[in-house]
Amino acid sequence: MRRRPARLALSGVIRYNLGVGRPGNFTRKAQSMNKHIAVTPSTTLDAKTADHLRGKRIVVTGACGTIGQELVAQLLNRFEPELVVGLDNNESELAYLHELHRTHKNARFFLCDMRDQSALLREVRQTQIIFHAAAYKHVYICERSPMEAIQTNILGVQNV
Repeated sequence: MRRRPARLALSGVIRYNLGVGRPGNFTRKAQSMNKHIAVTPSTTLDAKTADHLRGKRIVVTGACGTIGQELVAQLLNRFEPELVVGLDNNESELAYLHELHRTHKNARFFLCDMRDQSALLREVRQTQIIFHAAAYKHVYICERSPMEAIQTNILGVQNV
């Protein structure tokens, strides 16, 4: 049985229609992900939002995650930020994002763990906008590692 697309809004910036495939079929690379998640930007874009993002220094936490990768791509391709900084604790995926967006001179990617407040503060200085997308999302993994989940999903939010 096919699921109906759900509407998702990210801080009023970008609207998506997400058609989710079967759980467990997600792949690590963004190109492969399109087989499982169809992302279609809305044709209506609030001009105030575009004006608000233009020329700003923006940080995206969880830049290697499903939402973070798409948010980084949308910010770089549809808006005109001064700088987009992607933060994540996944070194391999950060290298992949760096290669994927190497033509964008206003994109930077750094290793950073949301649980480390001093590292986070170092990376977000002079930032005007933060999109916080870093979290553990798989419930069964959080149940098996509750302290890690609490530190990332609760304390990490407090650090941001």
